[in-house]
Amino acid sequence: MSWFFKKDKTESVKPEDVSKVKDPITSIPTLVSGIGTSVPSSEYQEKVRGWIVEANEKGLDYFEFSTAIDSLSGQALTEQQKFSVTFATFAASGVTPTALVESAERYLQMVNNKSAQFHLELSRAIEKNVTNRQDSIKQAEQEIAALSKQIEEKAKFIQATNVEMNNAQADLSVKESSFNSTILQATEKIKSDIEKIKTHLK
Repeated sequence: MSWFFKKDKTESVKPEDVSKVKDPITSIPTLVSGIGTSVPSSEYQEKVRGWIVEANEKGLDYFEFSTAIDSLSGQALTEQQKFSVTFATFAASGVTPTALVESAERYLQMVNNKSAQFHLELSRAIEKNVTNRQDSIKQAEQEIAALSKQIEEKAKFIQATNVEMNNAQADLSVKESSFNSTILQATEKIKSDIEKIKTHLK
């Protein structure tokens, strides 16, 4: 069963992967810190209870003992009285405190193994849905920074080129005006000389 992905039939959580997760129960708040609250959800409570029910073996052990203790909830009994009253029934069937502790430790190990599997898949989900997106965001930010630098450089280029263009245009306008004045002066003199030749040299 996958908590986060639709797993391929060929993919499974290996025992050696589970063993890499140190103290899975206590690591839960660390992996989900900052996401909502730490209040147990009914969904996960049902899952954990399902594991324990599935792991329950025939006969009296911690599961039946814990269930019997829970059934006394609301009774006007102290915790010690609840344990003593419940254990009296179990003791009559030959169950010892040591046997209860050993069976409880088996359930605890099973829950720890399930927790380790959960956190292994959680780390994969974080990598896929969080870390990879963080990397994509970082890359996009770098691209934006590069584009911003290019835009800034292009803006400076446009500003400098505009100044150069305006200076060149002003300079060329002055030269054009000066040239046209010179040409006008020359042509007017030639025209004047032509008229004078026609007048004085008949």
